[in-house]
Amino acid sequence: PYGGVKEQGPCVYAGELAAAIGPRIMAENYEVSPEIAAAFDAEFGEGALTRGRQLDLGAAVRSALVCAGVADEAIADSGASTFDGARFFSHRASGGSCGRHGLVAFMRGGYRG
Repeated sequence: PYGGVKEQGPCVYAGELAAAIGPRIMAENYEVSPEIAAAFDAEFGEGALTRGRQLDLGAAVRSALVCAGVADEAIADSGASTFDGARFFSHRASGGSCGRHGLVAFMRGGYRG
């Protein structure tokens, strides 16, 4: 699952991994179709859905990170929502106009692959 990350094996020791979950639409504002709900439930377990078909993207990302070897306590969650589009770009809130988010990743001490 999760695009083959776990199958390839980590290139660093699990204790060295940390991750952050950034802004996203929150579950209370994101009801998905029965088909999408079923697909997320099958891939990430029932924690990815709240109150029926409300999709919790943060829970799905956290599940994938833990599966890839990141300790739960090493995952920071911004808890920030893009729903209203006031602080962070939201495709839906902007009516489909273009916008971008960014991500920075780095390895301390270099790659040991």
